[in-house]
Order: sequence, then structure tokens, then C-alpha cells
Amino acid sequence: MPDINKREEFEIMCLHLIEKYNKNIGLLAIETTKEIFRLTRDTSNKYVMETTVKKMNLGKFYLIRYNYNGNKIWCPIFAIEYKIVKNKNILYAINLDYLPYKYKAKFFGKIFYLFKDEILKSEKMGNAKEEYPLKGVNFDRMYKALKANGGYDFAITAFDMSKIKKVYAVSLGMVYRFIFLNTKMVNSEQMEVEKINATDIDTQKKYEELIKILEDLDKEYNIDVKDYYKQLKAIESKYKLVENAG
Repeated sequence: MPDINKREEFEIMCLHLIEKYNKNIGLLAIETTKEIFRLTRDTSNKYVMETTVKKMNLGKFYLIRYNYNGNKIWCPIFAIEYKIVKNKNILYAINLDYLPYKYKAKFFGKIFYLFKDEILKSEKMGNAKEEYPLKGVNFDRMYKALKANGGYDFAITAFDMSKIKKVYAVSLGMVYRFIFLNTKMVNSEQMEVEKINATDIDTQKKYEELIKILEDLDKEYNIDVKDYYKQLKAIESKYKLVENAG
């Protein structure tokens, strides 16, 4: 496992990775996405391992497939709190899709330093499912940290746990790559398939419109600034791909 328990060490690792790709974050995101999803199919690997909703822990990273209104969306998350809301089991998590890449490197570098003792324990474990969670993580603490560090509290998202259809635990040793995952690329491909398979015109038009909006968003916005991610969440909220955290 990479040494991520020192102050700023995680951020430095991420920046070195960006340099390895000649500062082409777009290419890094594409290659990372391919690698992470390759690992989901490799049952022998220890870094991205399939698990169950019941075995999810707060203070750990996961890649989940979420079914909201028939939209099957992949989301990279950091789980922070469970609540029962209107008789539903809700998982509150930081949706990594709504944070800029370099911001994630800096933010989680600070988080990992605060929880260095748990990380040292996890270094002795054999795989992603057995690693220790970062204890002490909760909604209020993460909300305040995100708000104080750039106003990114909007990245916290509520997930109805009954709608989480697939879960992969992600090792702390893979997070330096995991933060560069671009699930929008995979989700857009799935929307294309669902558009083709849709039997009614209205559903086909919905997917066509959404895919075009997401493509235009990538052309118009810089992927490492806050406005891009706020706009992305607003679009996904409008099309019922996510639920509000509040």
C-alpha cells in the first residue's frame, strides 16, 4: 500500500501521477476508468473487491451502481453516515464525481493525515474488504470540512440503500487512482444502450437530450473548477439521477 499517512504525501502522489500523463488529466481519467473497471472483473485482485450493501462501512471508499428511477448509475463514493429518513435506510456519502480532481488530492490528503493511525492498521490487512474504516467520519464533520475548504458541501449525496444494486470496496492503496475515475464516461455509454433499447419515444428523447447536455457540458466547462461540478449535479438532479442530501 502506498504511504499515504504523512501530511501532503497523498497529494504529492496524485500530482506525480498527473505529471506521468504529461498533465493531461483527461487522458489520466480515461486510463484510470478503464483500469478500475477492469479490476471489478478481476476476482483475484485485492484493491477493488465486490462486497454487499450490508457489509459497507462508514469511512471507506466504494464504487456503487445505483438504480434511481430506472437509471443505473455508477458512483464513486466515500461513505460518511447512515440515517433513517421517511422509513428509508439512507447512506450519506461524498460523491467523488462532484469534486475536481486536484481538489480531491488535496482534500483527502488532509483527511488521511487526520486518520493516519487507522491507515497504519490497514497496511497490515490483506485486501480492500478487510481494511479498517476511518473511524470518526460523520456527516457534520465532512460537511464542515467541505464547506470550509472551497464550499464543496454540495458533493454530499443521499443514497437509498435499497437502490444500491452493486458494491465494490476500494482499497486505500488505490484511492490515489480512484479519485481520477470518470464514471460519467461509463454512465453515458450505458445511457446510449438504454436509449437504443427503450420502447417508447419519450424515453428515447430523454436519453438523447441528457447525453447531449452532458457532452456539451464537457466542451463548455473546465473539469477542474467548481462551476463544472455544480452544473453537473444540477443536471443529474433534474434528470433524477441523484437525490438531494438535505
